[in-house]
Formats: sequence, C-alpha cells, structure tokens
Amino acid sequence: MRDIFGLATLLFCGTACAQFASGDFSGMPVMCQNGKSLSFRNQFSLLTDFPGKAPTLSCSEPIQETCGCVCRDGATFNQTRPGSLIDVTPPPVSQQLPGKPCMADIFVSWKNIDLPHNAHSYEPSEMYDEVVHVPEDSVFVVADSAQRCQHFEVYVDGEKVGVTNGDGPLDASDCGKAETCIEKNGGSHGYFTLQKGSHAIGLRWIGITDACKHIDLGRGSFQIYRKC
Repeated sequence: MRDIFGLATLLFCGTACAQFASGDFSGMPVMCQNGKSLSFRNQFSLLTDFPGKAPTLSCSEPIQETCGCVCRDGATFNQTRPGSLIDVTPPPVSQQLPGKPCMADIFVSWKNIDLPHNAHSYEPSEMYDEVVHVPEDSVFVVADSAQRCQHFEVYVDGEKVGVTNGDGPLDASDCGKAETCIEKNGGSHGYFTLQKGSHAIGLRWIGITDACKHIDLGRGSFQIYRKC
C-alpha cells in the first residue's frame, strides 16, 4: 500500500511538473517533495545522479503549481518558473590603453574629422558621431591634427571611455597630420580598445584654451587597426 501511495505521489508530481518541460528546460533535473528526483526528459523515471554541475536558474513569471518541486540548486517551482540558461557574462567594453600597442593590419586608415565650435567660447564642440565596423578586436586611435588645439573626449556606444592627451601645449601652432602631430609635435592623442563588430564612436573637443577659443571648426583624426 505504501508503495502504491508513493508511486501515486510520484506520478502526480511528475504531471504537475510536466508543464515546465518545454524546449530550453528539457533534461533539467528536479527534486520533488517525496525526495525522488525526476527528469524533464522522462517525467516518470528516477535519477540517481546528474552528470556535470547543477544548473543555476534565473526565474520569472509567477505560476500555479501544487507539486512543490524544486531544482537541485534550490530554486522552487511552486513560486517561480525557471528561466532559460543564458550566459550572463557582460560583454567586454572599450577602455583606454596606457600606450601605443603594436600595429598590424589597418582596418580604417587615418580619417580627418571636423568639430563645429562656438567661436570665442570655452564651450566644448559639437559631438562627431559615426558607426564603424571592425572585423576583429582592434585599436581605435584618436589624434589632434592641423592646429595643436584639441583634447578629445572619446565615446564608444554612448559610453565615455577616455580623454586624449599630449606633451605639447594647446597653443594653436601648426601640428601637421595625425602621425606627425603625435610623434613630432606633442599633439594630443589616445589609444582605445574596440571589440569586433559595429560600434558608434563619438568625439568631442574639450578643454578649449585662450589660444584656440577663436576657432570655429576643430580638427582631428582617427584610425582603427589590429594590434600584433
């Protein structure tokens, strides 16, 4: 008689838990109130062990459930429905690098940009925006060019990732093209990581000095390359 009652409890629990046996959850182990373990893959078979690490489940959508089944990690089914097993690791974000990384393939050659600015003011320039596409993890270089005047705030996908800097004063002197400005004239520059894929980059001229505030159009350049 006891065996019949236990089997009835097991079958009832398996039936109640069956509503969870869909797509993403097939094969997950559960433990019911009678202490028996069930598998979504076979609702009425007993499991003595489950290979690998027990899943950690996220839960959502309150449900009606009378069995009181729980996951082996302790998540209870009578309160919440287990969510799909997803990778919750946050994606890598762009960051500023302390120096120049080794250069390999160039994905985007030096591109000159214009930054409209209210002349005779210390206000930052308008933002320069562009969507770039890179085939693999890359280095995003931002540099002053033309007149030595610009420090840049650098944004990737709407997040500020850093500010360029240089050894030379912001005195509006001739700085040359980007590489010359960086290597020979102390022009402001910075190196930033950029992950594979499409990204919205943003640049803004900040830190306007007395020598440069009369300029109504700031100039700068950027390049994207694969590091060695």
